[in-house]
Amino acid sequence: MKTYIGIDVSKATLDIAWREKTNKHFKVSNDLNGFKEIIRKCPTNSHFVMEATGVYYLHLAYFLIKHNFDISVVNPLSIKRFSQMTLSRSKTDKADSFLIADYASSLTPKTWNAPKPKILEMQQLWTLSDKIITQKQMLKNQIEAFARNPFASKLALLSIKSILKILDKEMLRIEKELDKIVSTFYPREIEIVESIPGIGSKTSQALIIVSKGFTEFENGRNLCSFIGLTPRVSQSGTSLNSKGKITKMGQGKIRSLLYMCALTAVRKNAGCKQLYERFVKLGKPKKVALVAVAAKLVRQAVTMIKQDKLFEEKLSLSPCFQ
Repeated sequence: MKTYIGIDVSKATLDIAWREKTNKHFKVSNDLNGFKEIIRKCPTNSHFVMEATGVYYLHLAYFLIKHNFDISVVNPLSIKRFSQMTLSRSKTDKADSFLIADYASSLTPKTWNAPKPKILEMQQLWTLSDKIITQKQMLKNQIEAFARNPFASKLALLSIKSILKILDKEMLRIEKELDKIVSTFYPREIEIVESIPGIGSKTSQALIIVSKGFTEFENGRNLCSFIGLTPRVSQSGTSLNSKGKITKMGQGKIRSLLYMCALTAVRKNAGCKQLYERFVKLGKPKKVALVAVAAKLVRQAVTMIKQDKLFEEKLSLSPCFQ
């Protein structure tokens, strides 16, 4: 029988806790020495459970997998909801580690599917490119603001322009590296996804990154939920009955990319065009119809990857894509 071990992760320390006849708890440093101490002190049948807290859990997670332990990495929101459900009041690292252990014992979370190293590298490059885009826009806004000043500093304007050139150069390097990684490690996935009318290279890369090479999710519906393309309905009695809206709890950047893809897909993708026209005929706002098309593109991509097939128009109309 498994012993679920809750681990509360912070940058410098790890709190380890589990339930036996008496409660067990200890704290170690979040480094290799601490990891070794965990293995020494925990039962051999341990199943370790931790929250996905930034990057601070990754070294520990891969260390435990290397030493043949089962681990689960859960969404912090799930732990928060469990805490509310159990009316937990304490909020300390020790209490949190016991809370995670109790969550695991009650709900038996699935074993973590560790991302391949190249996926982690792509995630970092993708995040960095997003930061650069944001920074570039801020600097462009600053140029406009300075230029409107009657005593605009030439040096300030030249300096910003120089920084923008550097950012453009770095963005190009990042894009080339992403292209190199996907063409080397995910050539078939890219070929399949980009065969779908409406999906381009940036979106296909993004889908590979968020789905961990299409290994993380069982079906397109689950991936849509993760991205944040599923509707959230608010209805209770007669006083609350709002229109369905997307959850916006997922990945904002890829949602934007998919929305732009949907604009092309309604013209070039038979299944997406059919879906869009049906939504519009039902009186749905065009934006809602486009979000539905974006979700359909994701389902098409996942289904075709699972079947290892390139896009065919007749397949796009198949019920398996609905």
